[in-house]
Amino acid sequence: MKLSKKRLDSLQLIRTFVDSKKALFFGVEMIVYSICVVSVTISVESIIESFVSVYENRINTKRLITEERVHHEMLVAINGTKLAHCDSLVKASMENYWRNFKH
Repeated sequence: MKLSKKRLDSLQLIRTFVDSKKALFFGVEMIVYSICVVSVTISVESIIESFVSVYENRINTKRLITEERVHHEMLVAINGTKLAHCDSLVKASMENYWRNFKH
């Protein structure tokens, strides 16, 4: 992998340092290791903080819900459509739900 002179980003720099063919990490192994750990940790930490925030907004002592319901709500909150863009999904879900009650 060649380093681009036009634009050098942190991911490209890390990949270059850990490339075993280039062996640029000799003598600075702990520094490169620390950079790799920090880059992953910071990213993961912000994602976890976001998940915890979603959880705290939905779960409180006034709502007594099952573990299964918590799991379902978290799945929808994290992977589901944003509220502002979910009209078609809600409409399809409601039509599917009420279809079971039509005789």
